[in-house]
Amino acid sequence: MHRLHCGILTLCIVAATVACAQGSSTVPLEMSLAQAVEHALAHNLDLRLAALALDQAQANLRRAEIVGEMERLEDARRQFDAAAEAYNDLVQELVTKVQNAYQEILYNTLALERQAAAMARAADQLRIDDSKFAAGLLSSLDIMRAELSLANAENNYASSQEALVTVKMRFNELLGLPLGTDVVLTDSPFLAFVPFEYSLEECYACALEVDQSVRSARKSLQEAEDEVLTAQNSFVPLVQREHAAAALQRAEIELEKAEIELYFRVRTEYLNLRQAAENVNLKAREVELEQRILEAEQIRYAAGVVSNAQIVAQQERLAVVEQEYSKALLDYSLGRSKLLRLMGMVPNIEE
Repeated sequence: MHRLHCGILTLCIVAATVACAQGSSTVPLEMSLAQAVEHALAHNLDLRLAALALDQAQANLRRAEIVGEMERLEDARRQFDAAAEAYNDLVQELVTKVQNAYQEILYNTLALERQAAAMARAADQLRIDDSKFAAGLLSSLDIMRAELSLANAENNYASSQEALVTVKMRFNELLGLPLGTDVVLTDSPFLAFVPFEYSLEECYACALEVDQSVRSARKSLQEAEDEVLTAQNSFVPLVQREHAAAALQRAEIELEKAEIELYFRVRTEYLNLRQAAENVNLKAREVELEQRILEAEQIRYAAGVVSNAQIVAQQERLAVVEQEYSKALLDYSLGRSKLLRLMGMVPNIEE
């Protein structure tokens, strides 16, 4: 009766959480990653606010152009450029957030499936132990141990389900959807380990071509070089030529600094990704090892060599390692996508 009460209570809590999160939404909305990004760009609340600010800045610029006052026109242009830059930055940030949130839903779904499997293992073990207890082969302490293991598994499953609901609500917020919308993801490529085949040098070379700081520094250098060429005229005052030469040196130094800073950013992300890939490999081997140990313990338990204590402990150990493996996969996938974006590449949703 106690076990039944705990199980019903857990399911009621989960059902209440899901119902509150979903609200009145009943029709599932299928969505690929590309569709999710497109929907977010059209409906995200923060981006809509930025678009309004950009429209207002553009209207002010048009009015300033009509009036024709130079000071007012320059101020309107600066405001428009700032609003346009803020809008473009927000677009890139939003795309990244949607991609990451999409992957997090997939991985939380996988984690929930693993917790369900762990709960099923614990329930099966309790049924086996109940049979042996009825036959007088186990003590009440063994039954209490199996019941506690199942209760822990049920609690972990409920926590995973609540986490998945929260991640989905955050995803809906990004897309500008009602929080309770039931979105069904149609892409599931990120659940697999996709090797990263670029070298550090290749990553840096690609990043040099797209990094905004480096591109801005290169533009400043080009402008400084043009100023020096313009100043190389006998009619130009010496002071102006000296200022142009100094500005050129500053621009060269700023470009070198930007390139060095970018190199360390790329190097850090590259090394982090390599470490994450190794962690995935280690966790996969660990899951395989713990699974084999559990199978061996089950054989020994069936033969009466060990008690259910070893079985329960090994089941819980396997559940922990499976969760760690799922987290390692998520960390690797997010790191891989981050490095690809740093290189100016869009992560392939079909990988």
